[in-house]
Amino acid sequence: MPELSLWKAPRPLDGYTRLLDVLTAYQRLVPDDALSDRPLTLVLTPDQMTFQVEQALFQKDRPGSLTLQVYSFKRLAWRVFQLLGGSERLPLTSLGQRLIVARAIHRHGEKLLTLKRALKTRGLLDKISRLFNEFRHYSLEPEALLKVRTGLADEDLDDMFKQSFAAKLEDLYLLYQDVHGLLEDAYLDHESTLKLLAEKIPEYVSKMKAVFFVLGFSSFTPEERSVLGVLMQHAERVNILLNGYSTEGTHPEIVRTEQKLLELAEKLNVPVHHEVVPLDVNQSAGPLYTLWASTRAPLSHAVNGRTPPTVEVSEGSQNVPEVLQVIGRDRAEQYERIAFFIRREVRRGRKFRDFAIITGRIETDGEVIERIFGMLDIPVFMDKAEEMRHHPLMRFLTAWLEQLADGELDTPLLIDMLKTGLLTEQLGTLQKTYATDMVEMLENFCLSFGVRGRDWWIPYFGFKDETARKKSTPFEMLRQALTDALRPLMERRRQKEASAEFTGRTWALAVWETLSVMNVGRVLARWMDDAAAEGDEMLLERHEQAWNGLVDVLDEFVEALGDVPMEGATFAEIMLSAVDALTFKTIPQTVDAVVVASFEQSRMLPVPVLIFANAIFGELPPSLNDDGLLLEAERSYLLRRGLELAPDVHEAVDILDGRFLEWLGTAREQIVFASFTFDESGERASPAPVLDMLKRLFPGHAVLDVAWYDAMTPRRAFRELIRLRHQANDARVRVETKEATRAEGTRSFSQVLEKALLAIPETQHLVEKLREQSSWVDVTAEIPEELARALFGQPPKLSATYLESFYSCPYLFWARYGLGLEERKVFKINRLDTGVLYHETLKNLGRSLAGADLKYRELSLEEIEKRASRLLLETSMQPKYRIFSHDARHQSMLSRLSDVVERASRAYFAHLKKSHFVPQGFEHPIRYTLVTANPKVPEIVLEGQVDRYDVAVIEGKPYIRLIDYKSSQYDWRWPYIAGGLRLQLLLYLLTFLKEHPDMRPAAVLYLPVQDQIERVNVPPDTDDAEQDLSRRFLDKYRARGLLTADEKVLLAMDTTLEKEKRSPYLPVEFTSTGKDGKRSYHKSRSSVLDEKDWMTLTAFVEEKIIEAGEQIISGQFTPSPYRDRSGSALSMPCQHCPYQGVCRFEPDQGLRHVRPLSKTKDQALDVIKTKAERQMLLSKEGMRRDL
Repeated sequence: MPELSLWKAPRPLDGYTRLLDVLTAYQRLVPDDALSDRPLTLVLTPDQMTFQVEQALFQKDRPGSLTLQVYSFKRLAWRVFQLLGGSERLPLTSLGQRLIVARAIHRHGEKLLTLKRALKTRGLLDKISRLFNEFRHYSLEPEALLKVRTGLADEDLDDMFKQSFAAKLEDLYLLYQDVHGLLEDAYLDHESTLKLLAEKIPEYVSKMKAVFFVLGFSSFTPEERSVLGVLMQHAERVNILLNGYSTEGTHPEIVRTEQKLLELAEKLNVPVHHEVVPLDVNQSAGPLYTLWASTRAPLSHAVNGRTPPTVEVSEGSQNVPEVLQVIGRDRAEQYERIAFFIRREVRRGRKFRDFAIITGRIETDGEVIERIFGMLDIPVFMDKAEEMRHHPLMRFLTAWLEQLADGELDTPLLIDMLKTGLLTEQLGTLQKTYATDMVEMLENFCLSFGVRGRDWWIPYFGFKDETARKKSTPFEMLRQALTDALRPLMERRRQKEASAEFTGRTWALAVWETLSVMNVGRVLARWMDDAAAEGDEMLLERHEQAWNGLVDVLDEFVEALGDVPMEGATFAEIMLSAVDALTFKTIPQTVDAVVVASFEQSRMLPVPVLIFANAIFGELPPSLNDDGLLLEAERSYLLRRGLELAPDVHEAVDILDGRFLEWLGTAREQIVFASFTFDESGERASPAPVLDMLKRLFPGHAVLDVAWYDAMTPRRAFRELIRLRHQANDARVRVETKEATRAEGTRSFSQVLEKALLAIPETQHLVEKLREQSSWVDVTAEIPEELARALFGQPPKLSATYLESFYSCPYLFWARYGLGLEERKVFKINRLDTGVLYHETLKNLGRSLAGADLKYRELSLEEIEKRASRLLLETSMQPKYRIFSHDARHQSMLSRLSDVVERASRAYFAHLKKSHFVPQGFEHPIRYTLVTANPKVPEIVLEGQVDRYDVAVIEGKPYIRLIDYKSSQYDWRWPYIAGGLRLQLLLYLLTFLKEHPDMRPAAVLYLPVQDQIERVNVPPDTDDAEQDLSRRFLDKYRARGLLTADEKVLLAMDTTLEKEKRSPYLPVEFTSTGKDGKRSYHKSRSSVLDEKDWMTLTAFVEEKIIEAGEQIISGQFTPSPYRDRSGSALSMPCQHCPYQGVCRFEPDQGLRHVRPLSKTKDQALDVIKTKAERQMLLSKEGMRRDL
């Protein structure tokens, strides 16, 4: 028989711990060999907690996820719809609902009474949308508003209040009736989704035989209660956790929630079982929560001026938490001290994820926290929705829409559009001069000469004065390119007499067409490629979200307002409101990060250390912000009339009170209150009432004494020592330092400096602290040799990817290929997916054109482009690529990918037409057993797949050229080769030469397959299609790699070198011809090797393979990432490594384990030569032993 179990816990820590144990017991009812009979356990949590609950459930030896699934109400609904079918109504996001409200305002605007005067006010649409979402949230029917309006006349209230409130209710009824009807009949919003879920879920529960656990909620909406009611009737058991229960006084919000659940169970005749979770006395954090709750002394006492009772706590009690306080001079120093405290605790063994910072000002303090924590290398996850309007794409769109709304160009807004950098493709040949300084010069010119918006339409900004005209000349092409792109839409905007023919769909399509003409999407795609190449996943994610947000706005605008006639100004105003509502979805960049949570919005599982920031009056708890459409008196009246809505101010204070108590209950070990003395205006800040209570309840609480040296890392410590060195005016110290440095060498300077400064009383204490805080942290990862051989094979199997991963960092290799750790999978198209699609298309194209008949020599480049586009389309129809045809957004992405493949195939086959080398294999598999002279690894199996290899016979000798396609930026430099980070093609070359001793190396080349943005001026009226390929175009697709220093081989690879000095296809350039008739090579622009160099390089690769194989078989995986200082900035794999939270290696504290790459080409070549000579010597010794 179905049963409801109400679990009541005094604090979240106890409730979650107990319920997780119960969940584990349910999962272990049936042994693993009878998995199909194990009951399906479904956990329902708020959206913000799903990932945390999954993470908590799937650790500590709990069973896997096959029969344990975590959902929010909405995600459960979509899961049920996937299995049983959903609705024909179109799903609508919150953005779509906002546009539905805009449609209703546009339709009824002239009929409104009080709201009509505020229609042009920015932000009104947002307020109305939030209010209607609240109405939908609480299942409010439009007739209820009309009923309240009708009964308002009989109430004994102020006449002015009744008159204004009645007019407002009339307006709201008119709009909400329209919105409510559309959402109920044509669309599927959140509330409609839950209604449909309540209808479908009985069948789902009967099929799945599921047990439900509900946790993390303090209240439920009517629709959520409706779903719970259906579950109570059909599920085997429903378990609901309510935190904040106390025998002395449960919080009012929890009491109301429990009462409604009991009434629902009684109505459905479902028996209720009560489970009271006891306080875990072995824990050291919850008592603070319990004391405040049990003595009925929450925040409301302090707020209302009441004094809480004094509670005596014995010093040795296990229930007493460690309550700490941090005090800074101002808000920024408060966060600095928090950061110092976190750094100190991490050095003592904690992890970053053990800390959570709670603030009521996450929107305004976020930038300060990220800046301060970033300086101290503390990873942070901000649990907030960040506005998207600051992204360059949204700034560009906003500036454009504001001009569209006004119907005229505006100089500051045009400058803003140029500053975003999104017009580089549209400006074409101006790209080299289109830079920040150029835009700033244009801005200064416009300010100096008073250029108005309408002046942009006129050549040279309409200036006839010779001086002004001369100064405007550098900007003329830029002005013309920009106005040409904007002209069609602005002219349409001015056609007011024909505005009836223009609908929302017309305007949306016009915007999309203009963006396409301006190639904004292509520029943004290039930015994504750059972010991916630099490993900046957060920036890449933001660019993708911005583009998807733009597409969503246009899609949902067409859906909601596509058939509504409107003028350009109306379209622009609605679109501006929609763009303002877009936010970034924040995704944790690492599992080990400090969480900064919102006091009101965030939901979290228990953490060891909880830090309350801004513990001053009015900020802990945060003061209520009433910026809604309903006045407080109006809301209170509606609640008295029986309408279920969000609470009024009196209940809201109680809810904040309860929220604070709930937060207190999530700390396991420590609670830290951080405050500051002076606010932003310089006035003394009053401490929060919490701190007064803290002193009464825990008079012995500690005030943390943290300083800058608590957060010191070795590199920062050394810099501080240098600073102290300059401050030390003792001549004896300077002499001692100089003499000791000369005697011991410059490498011991820091030790000598420490010794010298220890002799100074003023600096002795600081130096001792620095030495203590900047001690090395050893992170090791070693496994037995037998286990390593079992994991990686005997003989070990290595690929180029394995090797490059190992030389990037051995621990990264171990985590990825030894432990098999993977990041959480996200269903979306990533760079790997597009790269595979590129490779498969080019493989099919090559096989069809470069077979025995060599069709590519007969076809024109235009025909090759068309065939490439057709093959891409055919390949995308395969089941694994079906997502590209899913919707308009992915079809647009596929169109861009088609452009990339067309351009790349055009460039590469143009090269083949100029080459005597003939493709012999595409995606050719490689497997070769390398026999070594190393007794520990006598054999290593090499595996891989080369994208393409070409062969040519020159003077009776076969030469081979290996080619690899790269869909992202690939840094091909000698320091990376010497460091083992660029071994792919060299490994393939080694295997070819070992298998075919008669073969000779011609080249190893990397060909870019990515969106190379460059507008090319094609000469008009050209008959020969190959002339369309300008040198600038080919430069973008020029190969990178190494070539043989043999002019006959180079001429066979590129016949244009017979007449030209510089190859448009290959990295080679000749300078002059000597007396012997041979041409010399340009040193910096040619990547060529002679026969001896090739032998050295292959011997070096063999040595690196053996070196890696020996370390892998030995089980040596201690973190030792490479460090590259040869470029403009420091580069290390740790900067974006997904496993940093697992290995716990901190670059600043492990400098002796970092492997610096060679800084110059000459240094790298010395390393290669040394290792190659060693390998050649070992090979000769091995041959002697064999003989």
